[in-house]
Amino acid sequence: MGKGLVTDAPDGAGAAAAASPAAGLTAAKVTKKKKKTKSVAVEDESSAKKKKKKKAASEGDDDKAKTKKVKKKRARDEGDDTEGGGSAAEATTGTISATEAAVIVSNGAAAAAPAKRVRTRSMDAAEAAAAAGAGEGAAAAAGVQHPSVDEFDISETTKGHLRNRGITTLFPIQAQTFEHIRRGKDLIGRARTGMGKTLAFAVPVIEKLLMAGAGSLKPGRKPRVLVMAPTRELAKQVAADFELTAPSLKTTCIYGGAPYRPQEDALRWGVDVVVGTPGRLLDHVGRGTLQLSDAEFIILDEADQMLDMGFKEEMEKVFEACGEEGEQGRQMLLFSATMPPWVDKVVKEYMKEDRVFIDLVKEGTVKASKDVEHIGIPCHWTSRSSTINDIVSVYGAGGNKRTIVFCTTKRDCNELCMDPKMTYDCQALHGDITQANRESTLAGFKKGSFKVLVATDVAARGLDMIVDLVLNAEPPTHQSGRVDTESYVHRSGRTGRAGRKGMCITLYTPRQRGGLGEIERHIGNDFAWRGAPQPDDIVNASAGAAIDDIRAVDDSVIDLYKTAAEQLIDEKGALNALCAALACMTGRTEAMPVRSLLSNSEGHVTIIFRSDHPIEYMAYCWTAIRKVLSSAAADNIRGMQLSEDGLACVFDVPEEHMEGVRDVCEREDWLDICTELPPLKGAREGKGVNGIRL
Repeated sequence: MGKGLVTDAPDGAGAAAAASPAAGLTAAKVTKKKKKTKSVAVEDESSAKKKKKKKAASEGDDDKAKTKKVKKKRARDEGDDTEGGGSAAEATTGTISATEAAVIVSNGAAAAAPAKRVRTRSMDAAEAAAAAGAGEGAAAAAGVQHPSVDEFDISETTKGHLRNRGITTLFPIQAQTFEHIRRGKDLIGRARTGMGKTLAFAVPVIEKLLMAGAGSLKPGRKPRVLVMAPTRELAKQVAADFELTAPSLKTTCIYGGAPYRPQEDALRWGVDVVVGTPGRLLDHVGRGTLQLSDAEFIILDEADQMLDMGFKEEMEKVFEACGEEGEQGRQMLLFSATMPPWVDKVVKEYMKEDRVFIDLVKEGTVKASKDVEHIGIPCHWTSRSSTINDIVSVYGAGGNKRTIVFCTTKRDCNELCMDPKMTYDCQALHGDITQANRESTLAGFKKGSFKVLVATDVAARGLDMIVDLVLNAEPPTHQSGRVDTESYVHRSGRTGRAGRKGMCITLYTPRQRGGLGEIERHIGNDFAWRGAPQPDDIVNASAGAAIDDIRAVDDSVIDLYKTAAEQLIDEKGALNALCAALACMTGRTEAMPVRSLLSNSEGHVTIIFRSDHPIEYMAYCWTAIRKVLSSAAADNIRGMQLSEDGLACVFDVPEEHMEGVRDVCEREDWLDICTELPPLKGAREGKGVNGIRL
């Protein structure tokens, strides 16, 4: 068996035979003996033939047994035999690529154990090592998906700091990588966004540093840990994790947009851990203020994004600045939520051949968090601001839930924040915001000073905060215009983190509907297709949030308003007075215009046409509609689309033509005002008049 190869274990009697050729031969003989007892007469008639067959089978089994014994001996000589019991996450070592994995640890699924296994010297050695305490963390990770920190070889000091942060268990990626990192293996870790990749490398690295006596106050000491991150926000978060988990270690964070002097002073004084963005790290290397010759750990966090952002050259120069490995050796760790094929080149060039690959995603499986509900809502670009505001009202609990709105450009962010249709307090976060403002904006968002953050993809990665709702103003795309599925994964990953439930809503035009279908296939989750929030939905959601605020009012305050309340009750009556008060609290003091379910355009009503048989051509719908609607109403129909099952079509009619349309809807059972949008066919799937695609 080649090194690092994992094979499927047979089961049942076949397992025993596979584990031992001799045992397989014995089983075959016993079976034949039973058959012989039951069918004596048949054997008497053809005894000569059976003897020949039995002899041939025996010789074949002997040959197989000899072959398997030779293979087992080679495997023992190479030390590659693994214990037959399996674990929740089996790992091997070797070279990996996008299509071949050196090690795959898939979603914590337990490997099937053989029914029986012949003892080998390697099994005895493995059990002896386990008895001596080796593999303690891996064993803990095997049985429980979220094992306690007490089951790992972590110092009491570090455990105390973790508990102070409310961390008592480890997530799968943390549990399954712990022992490999502790033992000095180069490692690639892949897990879904929001599953704790930062602590997966921080905790074992901290433990190794503390065991080696790091944390001294020796001035001018060179860093022993280098962590590279793609954005300043992620770099600051990683540095915070090191500082909170190991306060005795000196950690400094280096990133662009901040003054050089404080960073240079920190480096001259001496540090244990340096976290930074590739560009600013390279600047300090060039200035001579950052020396990496003593670096024992090089860690790439969100490595795929750094390469995607064009940091490959900067990373290579930083690697060169590290020089050759010292006596203490050097360990390289790479963590990311995605693993594009071109990452292989970097992995093979800079990591050791016996590296370990822990993959909790696997190609072709669900890549987005299972705790996130994905929703698509059609929206014309002209009504985008009002639709976003309505969605925050309905799905964001009237602005009480923390929400991130992702826009494509910095200009889009600024325009949305300044749009008068956005009634909720919101702040922008993008590359043109100064560093001081970025930090204050993020601090205010985390603190809850405002609940709506409007951002570009700069906020899509690595920010550790509780977000209830993610809203894409439009599907993320590459510069070529093709939908960017990986960006969607990371955007949606801002919610539904660490086991919490979340929601990701994406607005789209008919032309963008096909792109969402591609995202569906990529993430392995289905979208729920819904119409834009309607006036009734908005009022009910806003009123619910207002009622919660009313319930929170202190009783001592109520007495101050009794006189005014009694006067209002006398004028309007108790019920109307309360309704008016709720309207004022929610800002809905005027009648709300009707809106399209298809595009959320004001002044349009969505109508649904139902058919008993599949609609092949839109001409069928047009013919039936023109027979019952006035020419003025029919000529102003817009946005006609087929339902996914082909048994209905929906379209918008201007409100000024609705009087006659309502009469028809009451008279005809196949035409009605649409209150809930059915799933629609993707863009270019419906056929227009005379077969012309819409």
